[in-house]
Amino acid sequence: MSTKSSNLTKQCLACGLCIDRCPILSSFTSTPDSPKLVADIIDMLDGGPSTSVTKEIVWTCMACGQCRQWCPESIAPDIFSAARRELIRRGSAPVEKLSFWLPDFPYRFSSLFSILTLAGTTMPWHSTPAPQGFTIDIVLYLGCYVLAIPAIAITMTKLIEKMGFSVVAIGGGGLCCGAGYALNGKYNAAQQAAQRSVEVIKSFKPKAVVFECASCYGALNQRLGSASKCYLHTDFLLENLKRLPLRELPGYNVTYHDTCDPRRSGIGNYEVPRQLLKSLPGISLVEMEHHSENSLCCGGLANTTNPTATRKLRMKRLEGAVNTGARIMVTSCRSCYGAFVGLAPGYLQVTHDVLLVGESVGITVPELFREIIQSRNLSKIKDDASTAFAAHGFDVDTAAGYLIKYLQLYRTSPA
Repeated sequence: MSTKSSNLTKQCLACGLCIDRCPILSSFTSTPDSPKLVADIIDMLDGGPSTSVTKEIVWTCMACGQCRQWCPESIAPDIFSAARRELIRRGSAPVEKLSFWLPDFPYRFSSLFSILTLAGTTMPWHSTPAPQGFTIDIVLYLGCYVLAIPAIAITMTKLIEKMGFSVVAIGGGGLCCGAGYALNGKYNAAQQAAQRSVEVIKSFKPKAVVFECASCYGALNQRLGSASKCYLHTDFLLENLKRLPLRELPGYNVTYHDTCDPRRSGIGNYEVPRQLLKSLPGISLVEMEHHSENSLCCGGLANTTNPTATRKLRMKRLEGAVNTGARIMVTSCRSCYGAFVGLAPGYLQVTHDVLLVGESVGITVPELFREIIQSRNLSKIKDDASTAFAAHGFDVDTAAGYLIKYLQLYRTSPA
């Protein structure tokens, strides 16, 4: 155990608040004795055994850091990170489903979905450095999730072009902010991935960098330094909305699902996305009972590792949206969008704020991710996908199997 981990174990009070207050861990743990669960993690860090429950808790933790605000010593997220490192040191691999998020895993969900959602089209983004002497107004950094839900990236690129800026979108092709590796305990690979992304961004010598993903912004903003101004996409859209030919969307009664980024890491705030929505002609915003700093969680990473538990969280959030009388629930996070859109039928429409701004401007891009994940005919999806996977040289049975696993995590019915 490292000196840093040793100091953490001495500080920890094993009060259990990190588990009690966590919307994810508190919803599935098999024992109500949260202090005992934390004490078992501390014991493992001090050289003791790792139990099956300990492993489940550590690998289900989303590493979001929200527990720091409740921890009397402000060390709870560091305890869980240290526990991940210790499990890796002992050769205890993460749960298999976490590999869905690894950029270099050949059957990661985003790569499989991209084959279906980009069939017959050229990817409208790059993953290699700019030619020598190249400059651009805006670099739109898309990371790895773009492969799964390209409609958001394509719409955002078109919006920036309509604003009159020159723009290049970069993502896919192994580009990652490092989060996917870190979640799997591959911390060196995470650092290397972040550095590569920074080098590719800087090669374009942009005046500004827009991040469609807040996690990517958090991982890369400081590394980029002061050479370019960095924006979250919501801030950029609000600042430049006057450049767009907005049209009215009559009767659009919407509610907003807050991302956890302002709470967990101070990235962004609760008001900018609301100001953006209120600035769109015809939009009427109504709030859910739980909103802003009191918002409910979409389940995050645990939607992959423990979907049975988080399904209840997601359904409760959708029920809260329905209770407002809103027609649409909007989010600024593509992870939240992916978590809700498959469960949305029977509740209300779920959309991303970029897609809504695009609609207000008259930009409509086929949203095949939504179509696929909401489909009730898994057999047809599998048959259609198998043909596409074969054309791309995948092992068809393996690729189709992983696709169905992913759909079962996020679609309307778990079966």
